[in-house]
Amino acid sequence: MAQEAHDDPCNHDNDNRSKLGLILVHAGAGNHNPSSSQQFKEMINQSLTVAEKDDALVSNNDRVLSVFPKMSLIVSQLLMSSGILESSELTNTGYGSCITSKCTVECDSSIVILDKSTFKRYQSSSLIQRTHRTPIAHSVGEIIKEIERSREMQVRKTGLGLTSVVSKVDPLKNESDETTLVSKRMLSVYKKYKSQLQTSYQPHCDILSGVSDTVGVTVSGNVGMISGVSSGGSMFKTPGRISCAGIVGAGNYSTISDDGSYCVNVMCSGNGEDIIQMDLSRYLCHYLVENYDKYEDKMVCDIIEDGILKVSKAFELRSIDNHFEPVLYVGVVGVLEHLKRGWKIVFHWHSTESFVFGYWTATSGKRFVFSRLKRGTRYQKGETMLH
Repeated sequence: MAQEAHDDPCNHDNDNRSKLGLILVHAGAGNHNPSSSQQFKEMINQSLTVAEKDDALVSNNDRVLSVFPKMSLIVSQLLMSSGILESSELTNTGYGSCITSKCTVECDSSIVILDKSTFKRYQSSSLIQRTHRTPIAHSVGEIIKEIERSREMQVRKTGLGLTSVVSKVDPLKNESDETTLVSKRMLSVYKKYKSQLQTSYQPHCDILSGVSDTVGVTVSGNVGMISGVSSGGSMFKTPGRISCAGIVGAGNYSTISDDGSYCVNVMCSGNGEDIIQMDLSRYLCHYLVENYDKYEDKMVCDIIEDGILKVSKAFELRSIDNHFEPVLYVGVVGVLEHLKRGWKIVFHWHSTESFVFGYWTATSGKRFVFSRLKRGTRYQKGETMLH
């Protein structure tokens, strides 16, 4: 658990709770089966359904309201949207995730919560696996527990009376038995390749075309932004491996410009090792904030491309193509918000075969995007301005 903010986030007026401005979700960058496009669309659209006050939260959850009184609505939306993505066998997280070499599921996840009024950031990285049906919700629970412990220690130091803020029943508790997360499909895959796994040879598994990569959700409101990503990692991985989804700055990051004009979130997917060594989401957030005003004639996705190509040249890439040559294999989706003028730009860029994502705003409604590389091209990119 890494916490960059030390101020108590409960010191806000309850009369100024966040209103939803944007929901952005993705189902990974990889090689998605086009025949599953309709299934992905249904899943994405369901995850973009706006939470009502009493939906999965969780608005009646005293712990969430106590710790994040202004941002309880966007926390609720994150839990609901991510739960839909993580419960689907179309995605590689939660139930049905890729299995380890020991036929277990080990998911990892990370959360970034940004307070737009104070510029404070609260974040949680895995470093150990979030072996749960809903890893993102588990990360939220970890942040809440950490803040509660910090508040309790402060009360003990001052000698003031302490009112318990910890519920006897944890509403964010998840199923944590890693064996129950192994789907029938994954069990059959394991049985097929078990003998090969007992050797030093790492089998190539062609059956996984329907399983994608990291999933992510970003929810933005007028007073805050929260984003979470999770993944089951690579197929037949060594138990204990952490993917880019489990590291804040790699698979997920948010920041605000020094003058308070812009807020940026970036979520990354693709080859986890390369995304981690490039610290890609953090790098791109800062790169965009630093360069957006310098190049007013450039599209955001072009600035993002410049940043990706620049940082990738500084590292020896681990991903290889069919000719065993190093190749950049990543996907990026995110949002740039102008906090004073109110507009938002949703952007994406990927060198993977495909990238599946969607977004919602109150004015534009829902939009589903199944982005695929065009024949003869190396990258695919785009952006949409929303008001």
